[in-house]
Amino acid sequence: VDKENRYDWKIFALACEAGELYVSELVMSRLFQDLKEAIEMDIQDHKRIQNIAAAMAFILQHGGDNPRLAFHSKSLQMEIVYALSYPPSQIQQDAEMSTLLLPEIRDKKRTEADKAVQLAYSILPLLLMAYYKCTPHDKIEALLSFTTQVLPPLSEWDNTKLCVVLPILSIILAGESNLDMKSSRFLATSLVEFVLTRYHHHIARIAAGSCIFSILSKQPQDDPNPIGLEIMIDMVSPSIVTKLKSFQDESSEGVDTLNDTINLLALIGSASACRGSSSSKLADDVAKSLAHLACEGTMHSPSLGIKDLIDCKRYPINIQKKVSVAAGNALGSVLNVKSGNPFWRQRISHHVLPIVLSSPRSSKGATFGKLLCACHLICCISLPALGEKRMFDLTSLIVNGIEVWCTNVASSQNGDREPFDQDLRIMLMSSLLKIMNDSTQSVSLTIFQNTDITTELTSLFPRYFCSITGNVPHSNHITRNSFDIEVIR
Repeated sequence: VDKENRYDWKIFALACEAGELYVSELVMSRLFQDLKEAIEMDIQDHKRIQNIAAAMAFILQHGGDNPRLAFHSKSLQMEIVYALSYPPSQIQQDAEMSTLLLPEIRDKKRTEADKAVQLAYSILPLLLMAYYKCTPHDKIEALLSFTTQVLPPLSEWDNTKLCVVLPILSIILAGESNLDMKSSRFLATSLVEFVLTRYHHHIARIAAGSCIFSILSKQPQDDPNPIGLEIMIDMVSPSIVTKLKSFQDESSEGVDTLNDTINLLALIGSASACRGSSSSKLADDVAKSLAHLACEGTMHSPSLGIKDLIDCKRYPINIQKKVSVAAGNALGSVLNVKSGNPFWRQRISHHVLPIVLSSPRSSKGATFGKLLCACHLICCISLPALGEKRMFDLTSLIVNGIEVWCTNVASSQNGDREPFDQDLRIMLMSSLLKIMNDSTQSVSLTIFQNTDITTELTSLFPRYFCSITGNVPHSNHITRNSFDIEVIR
């Protein structure tokens, strides 16, 4: 849609901005009516539906406050959910009885539901702005009630309803500071199982994870019973124990299932860290458990409900490597969250760094996970606060990791490389660059005598680095003690 030449949209937006509230109510109501009719007439006509949604989005963005007020005062936020998530009237009865249909008819209904989800995701990104930080509390309660009524989903159209409402709810909860903890606690518990079920649409599962994060991180500080700990002990830890003890399937589905469970553990840890207060210990325990799993291939944390030692070193090297990398990346996702108290990241690094540096020599399968943990720590925290000794140890670990990568991974055939091999390469080089920028005394010029390292740096960052040279004065050089890096502007 060419927004610049849609003068009709500009006129409507100007009228809403300059006029009274009833003008915006009239415009938004008419546009929604057109949108609803277009959906009911032909669910395949995506272009017309998207044009109407784009017009609504343009007016919401450029029409001042009145269009948003009209959007909520006329209850359009719920009407849009109903329009996108309910089947056409002629198949409503069949959808409600979907569990009793013959397989071939169920396949047909599943196809119709999939088309509805595809349509919803083609227009929802245009309208989500209307829900952020401006949805009335009674409308939030209506959306929460609508969501809990279809959890767990028992039919294809229940799944469709969740695919529509969860992205909206995730935006609302992200901007809402005062949540009803009674309904939110039930919602968070119900969404955990939804997130762990790979049958559901991946976008809806991501939105469900966002909802869980918002609920856990915004639980009132004076509540001594963290929701995250309850979910961890009752649902997440048993799932992790089961999957780690039985994980011998190297297929992509088996790996993805394990990654989902470990990522949910990290999500709860990061949300607990952002909340602080009585959740701080939970965040620390999650981070330490992930570090042990990544660096040593073991997990044991009675406080999280993992009472028996899980030892992954008995698995084949390939499986050890996948588990180690999953845990290392999960720890990175915890550290990369920017919300909450500015000091929680430093506190967690204080607990995790000794595990990374003092763990016994990692097995071949856990080497990558240990390097990933070190990289994420370097990239996410203030390096001067670590102290000279720890900074030197981290630098040595990173340089050794680069040499290992250059020797073992880079020399292998492209078809033999895993996707995370390239991810580790980028993380190692990024970590080295941050060390060079923030803690130059930890880097010796001798590392640049290794042609593999200099080749990797210049190949990864060709736009920024022309050469690594001696101490040659130049206006375009960034001087770092005994070496300069020429920057291409």
